Amino acid sequence: MLNLTGRRSEEEREISELERLAESLDDDATRAGAASLRARLSLFTADYRAGAQAAARAVALAEKSGDASVALLARSVWASALRAVGDHAGARVLADELLRTARAAGNHRRAIDALHLHGALAARDGRYGGAREYYNEALQAARAILDKVFESAQLSNLGEIERALGNYAVARERLETALELGRSAGASMICAHCVVELAEVANARGDSPAAQALVSEGLAIVRAMSHRDLEAWLIVLQGDAQRTVGRLGDAADSYHRALAIYRETGRAKVPLELFAGLALVASALGEREEGLAHVARVEAGIDAGDDPNAAPGLLWACHTVLAAAKSPRADDVLTRAHSVLTERAGLLDGAARATFLGNVPAHRAIMTAWAALSKTTPTP
Repeated sequence: MLNLTGRRSEEEREISELERLAESLDDDATRAGAASLRARLSLFTADYRAGAQAAARAVALAEKSGDASVALLARSVWASALRAVGDHAGARVLADELLRTARAAGNHRRAIDALHLHGALAARDGRYGGAREYYNEALQAARAILDKVFESAQLSNLGEIERALGNYAVARERLETALELGRSAGASMICAHCVVELAEVANARGDSPAAQALVSEGLAIVRAMSHRDLEAWLIVLQGDAQRTVGRLGDAADSYHRALAIYRETGRAKVPLELFAGLALVASALGEREEGLAHVARVEAGIDAGDDPNAAPGLLWACHTVLAAAKSPRADDVLTRAHSVLTERAGLLDGAARATFLGNVPAHRAIMTAWAALSKTTPTP
């Protein structure tokens, strides 16, 4: 219950007491249970590497002591932690194993966890149709066992997919329903994710006042839970909203605050959207060299394979800054943005491809600018 409601300090105290009792009993099954809860706490406070280590220990102890239920929970947390640190292959192996063993054991909640993991991995690869199928299956499973918390989580996931595809009205409906369910269950973490996604939808639709109101709501939730990772991302979204309405100094402050939080938490990779935002702000303020330095950082991250789904929009931001600086590279970056975008669109079916290319603002801008460039570029 403390995990569900996001009361992290109290949760940590209870887990510490469980760990103490496990050692006094010298019992591996009790150690496994305590380690699985420690791993889950680390996951929800964005300490992903510690979460993976604790979950791996919990799996080993649970299997040694024959506690199948704890082993399934720990394996679920382990897979989620690996996905968070970028080990997608490892997460997929664990998700496959989790789905198979959970179904064999009749453990519906852990089977839903596995479907959730597969959906997230498919979405990361740009296979939004496959992700939607996994999430819909998980949603139906949650409804079958009358679990409102799991239902809320899967509606949130489906809202995220619709947002990525540019179906903003559908995304908002899914997310608002998920938020209502999450609130009724007191599920603070799910509520936080819903508010984050709703803020992203508002930014995509150009509704900066709504985005900033949602950011304020989300910050109150995540700060109460001490979730620094989500706090930083909300502040990035705040910077995006401020930049859109021309509050460039405020936007720069927000981006730098978010960057400081990411560095404090030791996150290995800072979201590239933050540096793209700084590049656009610097460009708008006439700080050419600073803007180009941020562009170089963004392009290096894209070259390294960071967040391939965001790459088209990030490259569009780079093109915008380069064009403002009259860089000869601007057209090349636009061409690359178009190439990456059409490659991602090729993973979608016809209807999804149309909204993906036509509704997402950065994608629509890329298609329009590339068409104009193609008309002015001499044929070899």
